[in-house]
Amino acid sequence: MLGYSKIQIMGNIGNVPEMRFLPSGDHVVNFSVAVNRKCKDRQGNVKEDTDWYRVCAFNGIGSACAQFLSRGSAVFLEGRLQVRTYD
Repeated sequence: MLGYSKIQIMGNIGNVPEMRFLPSGDHVVNFSVAVNRKCKDRQGNVKEDTDWYRVCAFNGIGSACAQFLSRGSAVFLEGRLQVRTYD
């Protein structure tokens, strides 16, 4: 059976979107998104945590991100989750 992954992220842009060009002529835009969430610790104190997600957008969507998004912009993203491991 073929698998399927999907993720939805709602947060704020953490840095200015950076556009790069691939050898094929296509372009890719990279930026990070901060997602703030509140949770309680064992003592019942409310604390706020931030999760960071790195986002890659290609071609048309990527150029729109580079043109219209800036640091602090609120965004709602939907796409495929890709996990990378490093040694």
